[in-house]
Amino acid sequence: MDKKLAIVICNCNRSDYVLKSVESAFVSDFHDYNPTVADNASTDGSTEAISARFGDSSMRLIVNSENRGDSGDFNTGMDTTVKETMEVTENQGMNF
Repeated sequence: MDKKLAIVICNCNRSDYVLKSVESAFVSDFHDYNPTVADNASTDGSTEAISARFGDSSMRLIVNSENRGDSGDFNTGMDTTVKETMEVTENQGMNF
């Protein structure tokens, strides 16, 4: 069943924050959403850490092949997860 809310978390070389951000989305009392991480060509092991911790979950990981800047990362996340309602935030801003 398709979820009503898309949560897009943008990340670039902040594995410490992005893991906490994704965890914050999963502990929410609201469950009618699809979480997505849009990674902006991280080189700090972020994508590996995300896959290792959340690979079996409903979270989707999109990895840009090059750093597209903040707006490029946001656009990638939004373009691939169009929903009625969308929450887009940087990895430091999650607090559900």
